[in-house]
Amino acid sequence: MATIRCIIALAAHHGWELFQLDVNNAFLHNTLDEVVYMKAPDGIPNPFGKSQYDSSLFIKKSSIHTTLVVVYVDDIIITGSDLSSINSLKTHLHQTFTIKDLGKLHYFLGIEVGYLSSSISLTQKKSTKELLEASGISDFKKVVTPVPVHLKLSADDGDLLLDPDFTGK
Repeated sequence: MATIRCIIALAAHHGWELFQLDVNNAFLHNTLDEVVYMKAPDGIPNPFGKSQYDSSLFIKKSSIHTTLVVVYVDDIIITGSDLSSINSLKTHLHQTFTIKDLGKLHYFLGIEVGYLSSSISLTQKKSTKELLEASGISDFKKVVTPVPVHLKLSADDGDLLLDPDFTGK
């Protein structure tokens, strides 16, 4: 999740678009007759480097453009500085794996992504609501927080409150 939030923050900072892809049929159970490589065999060009810090992050960097890909099981986020490189990668992935292009990133692993004029907003409202409902807490109501919006609190100002656990003995 930290990598995903960092990629979204990086995209917001640079003004890059965020795209989401879904790999079709990723979980079909069948016997594989093909050779499966965990890394590209020698001699096969691989322009993307895997991050040494997160195995789900792949980076392609040239002298002028950067493309970032995050893969989580069958969900993929792509962002970068060059839309033509991103579109070329999407085409290649679709031809190789049969992917579904979900367009602009809006929801990923419980995080809702909203776009504002100059920023990106992240919330978990939907997943929080689903968690509460699954826990049997579905009859909740919104309440206004009774604290003034611009209130500044300080540890040194005002009267001290009594400790509620103090018995006075």
